[in-house]
Amino acid sequence: MNYQITKSTQSDLGQLQQFFYDVVTNFKSQRIMSLDTQKYMRLVADRNFWNDKFKNAFVYTVKLNSEILGVAMLLKDGTIPVLLVHHNYRRKGIATRLYHTLEAVALHNHILVLKIAIEEKRTVFFKKVGFEIATTVQKAVGSEDFKELVAIKYLKYYSKN
Repeated sequence: MNYQITKSTQSDLGQLQQFFYDVVTNFKSQRIMSLDTQKYMRLVADRNFWNDKFKNAFVYTVKLNSEILGVAMLLKDGTIPVLLVHHNYRRKGIATRLYHTLEAVALHNHILVLKIAIEEKRTVFFKKVGFEIATTVQKAVGSEDFKELVAIKYLKYYSKN
């Protein structure tokens, strides 16, 4: 599969909003948590959010032809609020390549600690790319409690000096 990973710009906004709309409407059958649904719906509707992230964060998309297959975002404090691949394209190495792109961007920008809130079923992936599963948090969504984990990775920065 010959996909491209590129830095997103404002010209990608419509496609990004459509991607997140598809995630919310199509993934409900895969039991997206209420918290995730709220997060992704915000990403569908909030143009100001995206305009801010295009200026003040690192947003990358994976595209095959002109279709977005995945999206990742890295904040300047090392938080990864989004690392998502469309369900039709999972288990093809796309998330791994997308993650490694974020790691390279982090190192280039002297960001040495990466962190992401994950679901328990995502721990295998994040351990595979070198994260430690650090914190368990109980959150109430409606009447349900669920476990949220925080994955942390300490990067090694090598200076050319």
